[in-house]
Amino acid sequence: MTKLTTATTVAFDGGPTPVPISPKGKLSTARVRAAAPEAPAPTITPLQQATADMLAISAAAKKLAAADKQWEDATKPLVKEIKALKDSLNRYADSIKAEFGTAKTMKLAGGIIGWKLGTRAVVMPKLEDDKAIEKRAKFFLETVRKHHPDAVEEVVNQKTLLTVWDSLPKMAKALLKSGISAEQKDGFFVTPAKL
Repeated sequence: MTKLTTATTVAFDGGPTPVPISPKGKLSTARVRAAAPEAPAPTITPLQQATADMLAISAAAKKLAAADKQWEDATKPLVKEIKALKDSLNRYADSIKAEFGTAKTMKLAGGIIGWKLGTRAVVMPKLEDDKAIEKRAKFFLETVRKHHPDAVEEVVNQKTLLTVWDSLPKMAKALLKSGISAEQKDGFFVTPAKL
């Protein structure tokens, strides 16, 4: 019968730790590894962590940009091909519109072609002259206000207002009294360095 003995070694924390010895008197590496405590993680300061995170973001952004470029290069010819084929199908459908009858779609091998009812929109005539555009807009507004006033809303253009806010202190003060103010908050951003 073989007797196992233990030897005392210095542990990583500085105190003695008994380590089992193999029957032949040699240290078993598996047992030494199992008995050794894990090394403490190095202390990382918040700045070091933030720097490491920023470098990781930069590296990931570079990889993403390369993947986007590769994707764009790979898909560009396919997008052109699909557009050309759609145009060809549209010309074909226009040439045989009578065969559609009352239907708006036609089933073909590989898919369906047809027309969808688009969103209804008010279309203004194209005018070049600024005075004519202003006159047409005024006529449009007055006519709609006369016949259906609920369709007309008065809206303050906030971008324009904010550009003059500081130069009109009386207006700003009056608005502030009613709780209306102009604010500009800082937004957090990350701009990865190009590696």
